[in-house]
Amino acid sequence: MGMIKLLITADQWAGFDQWSNFTLPGVFIVGGLIVLFVGIIPFAYKKNKITKSLFLISIILIICFASFAYIKNKGMKDYYAENKYITPQSRTYQLQMFSKRYYETSEVQAWEYEDDWQSLSKLESIYRRIPVKQQVTYLGRKNSYVYIKINKQIIRFYESDCQTTATNKSYITGYKFLMRDKSFRQIGFIEQPYYFEKLILIPKAKWNKQADDTVVRSYTTPGLAGNWLTEARK
Repeated sequence: MGMIKLLITADQWAGFDQWSNFTLPGVFIVGGLIVLFVGIIPFAYKKNKITKSLFLISIILIICFASFAYIKNKGMKDYYAENKYITPQSRTYQLQMFSKRYYETSEVQAWEYEDDWQSLSKLESIYRRIPVKQQVTYLGRKNSYVYIKINKQIIRFYESDCQTTATNKSYITGYKFLMRDKSFRQIGFIEQPYYFEKLILIPKAKWNKQADDTVVRSYTTPGLAGNWLTEARK
């Protein structure tokens, strides 16, 4: 049996944010200055029992804190593993050393209809991933594209975005992401109202159907189709 992953709570996430972006770098900067001006410079300028003691004490303190920081960071490995998958689609701001940078409007708009279910799937502590599917109408394929109708919208995909199935109905499949704890909203995380498309299922018996020219000319651009964010092709 595999190990059960312990999920990070909203309070823990906020604490880890504070530690990794403010506390840790701040203490290292202050500690480095103390070692330099209390330990190294006095000892280099004048060697006696006092400067030697101060030098050794400052070095020991830095080693102790570095060891503590190493152990704490090791315990935060799940936080670091998930944190790198945060995008403007999942959080309103980005934390940097000693600062909080809110995403620009252009960044938010660029991600608004992005079908990035892969990144959201990595944020296991924040979102619970639930498989979903919806029946669609298969309109045929042409020139390596597959055309479907969903909620009165015609959209197209590459053939590689599709998979044939033994059923007699076509489906768009994917995921919805539910925020595990609403408290995550207080630290900038965003609820996901849409479904994210992963794969189009087409009946094998209908796969060779050719799309009419009227269908080819009338498909809509990628983005939101009904309640779905799709990787539809331009």
